[in-house]
Amino acid sequence: MKRYCLFFVFFASIHTLNAQWKPFRFAFLSDTHIGSPNGGAEEDLRRTVADINQMTDIAFVVITGDITELGTDAEIKLAKEILDGLKVPYYIIPGNHDSGWSESGGVTFGKVFGYDKFNFEFNGISFSVAPQDRLCV
Repeated sequence: MKRYCLFFVFFASIHTLNAQWKPFRFAFLSDTHIGSPNGGAEEDLRRTVADINQMTDIAFVVITGDITELGTDAEIKLAKEILDGLKVPYYIIPGNHDSGWSESGGVTFGKVFGYDKFNFEFNGISFSVAPQDRLCV
């Protein structure tokens, strides 16, 4: 079975004198590869979404790149259907599999998910990511 990089960041503790920053938890997903010929990617992502939904202390989910295997329109739409099952907000960016190798050149990703980069603030901390960037906190 293909190995997936699936990381959960359990603690994002901020040690600072600024009282507005409080510890929080978020989930981090990457390289889910929906549509992989090795199989199991769809089931793995559905199980991951269910696991996250069982956690009562996850504030949001960050999903970075290679959501799909080939970036086909069908793979992107299936990934969106699964990820929309999350009970917390999620922020997603495409990887090379989702845009560079896709049949639409990444256009479908933007249409389906509504964006291809994100910038948001949570508990006084800014998160900003664009494709080909690294997660900036």
